[in-house]
Amino acid sequence: MVANSENLLFLLADNGQILQINSSVENLLHYTSKEIQSKHIWEIFEKKEELKKHFKSPNDIEVINNNTFDLVTSQNKTIKVKLEFVPHINHKNKIDFIICTGNIITPVNQKIELGDSIDFFLDINPIFCILYSV
Repeated sequence: MVANSENLLFLLADNGQILQINSSVENLLHYTSKEIQSKHIWEIFEKKEELKKHFKSPNDIEVINNNTFDLVTSQNKTIKVKLEFVPHINHKNKIDFIICTGNIITPVNQKIELGDSIDFFLDINPIFCILYSV
């Protein structure tokens, strides 16, 4: 069920390294699981330092929940996503792992400049054509 979720799902180590992704991430980013597992989560976003600085403590990670970040695909396309991080804290108050979920911000809930991104939206959501008469 998790593997086939429409949400973007990342399983992260406490240092932000990507341990596992679901098929939605693979399909959207055009990376294989193997290619992305050597990366840290901030390496696939535009503002790397902004995201990286929050991986110092569990409280820092929770602060960035529901913020919007620009995800960069293997084809250098940018996609706005809203991220939520849930650290799993063990009995020693240390992070075992972090679950990161991402929701793509679609044209329905955010005004966009169509320009170059129109092809991307057509690729991931053919209904876009119908809704927006494209």
